[in-house]
Amino acid sequence: MGLKFVKDKTVWHIISAYAPQQGCSEEEKEEFRGKLVGYIERVPRSELLVLSGDMNAHVGESSDGFEGIHGGRGFGRRNKEGYRLLELAEAMNLVVLNTQYEKKRSHLVTYKSGQNETQIDYVLVRKEDKKIIRDCKAIPNESVVAQHKLVVADFRLKAIRKRKAQPGIGESY
Repeated sequence: MGLKFVKDKTVWHIISAYAPQQGCSEEEKEEFRGKLVGYIERVPRSELLVLSGDMNAHVGESSDGFEGIHGGRGFGRRNKEGYRLLELAEAMNLVVLNTQYEKKRSHLVTYKSGQNETQIDYVLVRKEDKKIIRDCKAIPNESVVAQHKLVVADFRLKAIRKRKAQPGIGESY
């Protein structure tokens, strides 16, 4: 799902995504990725992009090969889906905000079921927009649904300036 709005001459694109789960077929996962990439590519570089949602991926606690995308402050162990998410972020010039800030365990965990805790819900923005983010964390006592924790990102709205349009993937000016 996507939402587009204008605030003080800045155009925002907020994408809420729910990635296929572990047991889904490779075809379903590739179809999801293709649609997501297509949506991201249609957002002009001059406009603010926020991708958030349940990515059903574990990016892990360290950046290991994804420096500049993964901030080295994640949670748990990376899995195959985590690699996919990080590769998508790299290809689309995005950063995973949940991994950028030093946090207590309770502010990293986005999903809890019984004794199992993990981080599968993320917020991503373009690298050049990272400077307007103040914080990103899970709120431990607020559940979106029974097992998922609310994930919030704080933006510095006054820091947003109108950017010059820059050619993005598939764009030319």
